[in-house]
Amino acid sequence: MNYYWLTVNNNLVSTVAFAPQGTALSHELISEVENDNTLPFSLKLHEVTVGDKLVKGELSDHFSAYQPNSLAWPLMSEKMQSIIASHLTGLEQVEWKEVTVEGRTSSRLYYIPFFTSELDTINMAESIIVPSSGIVLKPCFKREKIEKLAIFHGYSRFWKITTQIYINEEIKNDLIDSHLFELSFSRINIK
Repeated sequence: MNYYWLTVNNNLVSTVAFAPQGTALSHELISEVENDNTLPFSLKLHEVTVGDKLVKGELSDHFSAYQPNSLAWPLMSEKMQSIIASHLTGLEQVEWKEVTVEGRTSSRLYYIPFFTSELDTINMAESIIVPSSGIVLKPCFKREKIEKLAIFHGYSRFWKITTQIYINEEIKNDLIDSHLFELSFSRINIK
């Protein structure tokens, strides 16, 4: 089975959900979220324009299935979360955290995959890694470690909540069949 890195197709998304001003950095919030199922604040959905820099515009009601946000966390709509959750085997060790995204006239509940255990999936010998920092530039994953997983996180010190979300081909096909077109899928190396 093939696996894919799941990202947002930025050409098809024009809004970003922003955390309140003064919110701690993403990695500092993980310990707050760990023991609670809901983020202690909501996010505000704004139109954005991209030029030399990102310009925050007015509040918007243009919600995306995989909503870009100022925390750089994987915010998934109820539809997207439901599709992924239906494929989980239990070996992924994922809990779902909730956050409300408020638009101009409405709000929606989003879900964040929270990994409760660090999964050993990386093939270090086949990955391209910066020796001095340990940062993985081009990951390669162990087939025997991922073949029973529907979703898994990347190799990073921030693995509990990460944008490095990898999914199997069944999930990819179901997301496409559900018309979630703002998603992008990049096939990953497996050995």
